[in-house]
Amino acid sequence: MGSRLQVLLVVQLLFLSSCSPEPVFRLAPEQGPTTFYKGVEYLTLEQDSIGITLAYYRHSGDMFAMDIEVANYSNTPVRVNPANFGAIAMGAYADSAFTDFITHNWAYDPEIQLLEIDKMISKNKASQKTEDALFLTSVGLGVTAALLSDSEEEGNEVIEEIEYEYVEYEIRQDNYEYALMNLEQRREIWELETLRITDLHPGDYVRGLVFFKNVKEAAGYKFELNIEDSSFIAWYLQRKIKP
Repeated sequence: MGSRLQVLLVVQLLFLSSCSPEPVFRLAPEQGPTTFYKGVEYLTLEQDSIGITLAYYRHSGDMFAMDIEVANYSNTPVRVNPANFGAIAMGAYADSAFTDFITHNWAYDPEIQLLEIDKMISKNKASQKTEDALFLTSVGLGVTAALLSDSEEEGNEVIEEIEYEYVEYEIRQDNYEYALMNLEQRREIWELETLRITDLHPGDYVRGLVFFKNVKEAAGYKFELNIEDSSFIAWYLQRKIKP
């Protein structure tokens, strides 16, 4: 009796732990000077006639996004490529200093993400065409079998089977359309909301989201934003908050 109770308690604890909410993350600059606008904290860096303003945007799944603006104050064009932006995850922060290097990750390249999403959309559409063709073939064979059946009862059974297959097909069709909509929405974010490779002319600026891999155990990040021959460094603290 006691061992059975222990097993039930273990199962219950595992179930409860599986239902635990995920922690909420936030990033904030380790040092300033910073400015606030509508609740968002902005850090500004400038060197070699290039200005960068960055702010934490949000965590989402295994990624987090930074809102980054780059301005060209020089007399020559500069190329801004988020694929050259990196984040070094640090494991500890004490006495106003980071220690314990964890890993280095480059920012997600929007052009690669768009290509991968387009490939998935193409595969999904091809699979759906195959699904449509198989369903129409199955219906055609079913109708033929119903017409050639030896009895009305046998014909009705075939018709019922066709109706069942149609319901199953409609469910798969709904799932396909939902998956396609999800991919299209993801594509729209990477296409329109992100900072993409840009040749920035004198006096111009460009702004967008830059996504990095979220290292959950990190105490903070050292951002290395490389533009032409300039490298901008920004330190951010990461808070992990239990709901």
